[in-house]
Amino acid sequence: SEAEALRARVSGLEAEDAALSQEDFPTLGVRLAHLRELLASVPAGLATKDVVERHIKPMTESLSYVEAHRQESFVGPATHFVSHVWGYDFRRMLEAVLELEGSEAEPDSVFVWLDVLSVNQHKASDNAYDKDWWSSTFKRAIGAFGRTVLVMMPWEDPAPLKRSWCLWEILSSLEGKATLDVRMHADEKERFAEALRTDFGSIQLSMSKIDVAKAEAWSKEDQANILEAVKATEGGVNGVNAAILARMREWLAESARAVGGGEDADMDDMMNLASLLRDQGKLAEAESLYRRALA
Repeated sequence: SEAEALRARVSGLEAEDAALSQEDFPTLGVRLAHLRELLASVPAGLATKDVVERHIKPMTESLSYVEAHRQESFVGPATHFVSHVWGYDFRRMLEAVLELEGSEAEPDSVFVWLDVLSVNQHKASDNAYDKDWWSSTFKRAIGAFGRTVLVMMPWEDPAPLKRSWCLWEILSSLEGKATLDVRMHADEKERFAEALRTDFGSIQLSMSKIDVAKAEAWSKEDQANILEAVKATEGGVNGVNAAILARMREWLAESARAVGGGEDADMDDMMNLASLLRDQGKLAEAESLYRRALA
């Protein structure tokens, strides 16, 4: 069986390869196409945390998934870092990430860093990192990847905007000059597009609730250490909240442009987008849309 084959391979690995020091950051990921194989192997309806316990850990013993498969062609240096919430449906999360297949120029060259695969889950709960690690090693690693894929669900109450890890990952992406690519599951994206037309105020409200001081993590120690790192950041809690909110509003404007900026956009679509752009200080673009809407 696959599990037995993996156990045989794991038993022959050197112990030093299995250990990750606090100073290091695992950089291997899996090829985007491999996520489809994982998708087919995991039952529907399981949250990511359940998949880790029922599937990932039993398959890998003392190693991470990528370490156990590191000689396979689907493992390589990660190009995209995935930020997600463990409470998500695992299959829906993978399907959201797989949306990259339709937008990347060379999808075969995309290797995604997904914590459940790239980090040794047998030891993850033993590692508690202080604020210096979060402020240095973690931030440098995120910037080095160059692309962060933020899985955003559900749109009514986006879970990543309430989780310490995800907010720190967003901030690390911004400060590291990494591209932040927000992705949704296909049906979630349809609901979001409809809400952009019919319930724009609720979307703006959900985005405005960002407060890293109230964000939570599975590990209370991580939560406390991330908050300490936030407080030590220039601008502190308020500055971090403002930076993340500004980027989320930019993404919202990008999404709204697809709805309100097209030739078939109605007056409400254009007015919603114009108001958002006005609030962002993009007055010339906002004025142009106001004029179109009222013409």
